Amino acid sequence: MGVMRQATARGVLHFVAMLVSVVSGIVLARRLDSSSYALYQMIARRVDQLSALPSIIAGFWAYRYSAIGVKGVTRAYIVSVLLSGAIASSIAIALAIYAGASARDIIVLAAVSGFLWTMFVRYNAYTVALRPVFSELVATIRRVTYAAMVFGLVYLATMGLYGAFTAFIASSALGIALLIMSTRKWLSEAMCRSCLGEWLRGAYVPTISWAATMLAATDAAIVTALGGSYAVAAFFASTAALSMLIEILAVSLQHLTAYVLRTQDIETGLRVSRIAAFISAMVCGYAMARPESVIAIMNPIYVPASRALQIYAVGVLVTGIATPLTQVISGTDRSRAVKPGRTIIRLALTELTSSAIYIATLILALLLQNKLNPMEVWATSFLVRCLTRLTLVLRVADTLTRRSFLKNTATRAAIYIAIAYTLSITLTTPGYAPQFMDNALLLLRNLATVATIYTALILAIDFELRGIAMRALTTILKHQV
Repeated sequence: MGVMRQATARGVLHFVAMLVSVVSGIVLARRLDSSSYALYQMIARRVDQLSALPSIIAGFWAYRYSAIGVKGVTRAYIVSVLLSGAIASSIAIALAIYAGASARDIIVLAAVSGFLWTMFVRYNAYTVALRPVFSELVATIRRVTYAAMVFGLVYLATMGLYGAFTAFIASSALGIALLIMSTRKWLSEAMCRSCLGEWLRGAYVPTISWAATMLAATDAAIVTALGGSYAVAAFFASTAALSMLIEILAVSLQHLTAYVLRTQDIETGLRVSRIAAFISAMVCGYAMARPESVIAIMNPIYVPASRALQIYAVGVLVTGIATPLTQVISGTDRSRAVKPGRTIIRLALTELTSSAIYIATLILALLLQNKLNPMEVWATSFLVRCLTRLTLVLRVADTLTRRSFLKNTATRAAIYIAIAYTLSITLTTPGYAPQFMDNALLLLRNLATVATIYTALILAIDFELRGIAMRALTTILKHQV
């Protein structure tokens, strides 16, 4: 299966899962109070990032080693996953106490959630190098199970935070079991003991990336301290839909580095970035034009954060085109851990620099400008981070890659989002409906209108995307015949 088909399959699977999980997101945002919602989101979104150093060090190199054909790395890697899970439990306990949780059972549930979720996320990220499509199928099964349990426990049984954590734990455990079953072939290989030593020697490269992630992950705690728990809940709820877009793109393209490592096919990788621009611009353009209907699908009480969503949307578009570019550049460096290449070192430093600027901007703005809306400050800081990261990544790229990206991807992204924004402003119904079903129908009608005309216009003016679409259609028809 080619990289385009793999990306499409992973994207479709994840999109289906995200549609199902929208239900769980809405239930949680509407059924949990602000403090419980903020606590749950911090455990679900931040614990893995803060605890993942052992598995990130091993996983960074295990992924690359597997992509270039090194045998016996899976057993070594799974030890690091267990260690990260243990660290995650400790961090989850600390965050729960910091967020004001006093009930012992809530703290225990948070700890178990952190352990299992970290294990699932880290092992699933590695299996992308082994079975890219099946790994996403497992992730989809886990997410569907989670959404069903949230609906049953939080909405129907009204178990609140207890139900949310129970669903999180059960679905994560299921995902881990399926991943282990699907990678038995690689787990049966003799452990690559030399790999362990090599990974330790090259540990500083993924450690830099982890430090960048850990630094950026302090954003929620900072805003909680300086802006209050409502600001955290409002930001997460208002940006949830576009955060899902970032996740879908990241998941779809997760195997792109492995593809370039194996083939050194840079042009195909850059072509993927243009497809990402097409998708991102349509969604972000609508969110910029009609943020109220997007936020209200989660909870109308967070509609005052509309301006924050508009700013955040620009950052999401930048992220959408920067992610595949970074993956491609990383794949051009085939060095091993005993002597990491200059390219992957510079990419890691790029992540650290952009995260440092992000947090510094966030803290300074919140401290020096007390009258500013904390959600808008947060969104602006996110945008600064995205632009900084893209600028620095382009400096790492070789001249031909940089010129191709700026000419063929960045230019397209600007044109695409201008078209999407204009169509959304002129052809869709403004505002939102207070009732969930009414707003859902409004949002679907608006998106359907924009998506149909936007796609037709882009395919009419962009011969490359038109060619990709025609080849995809031909393949589908051929398989049907």
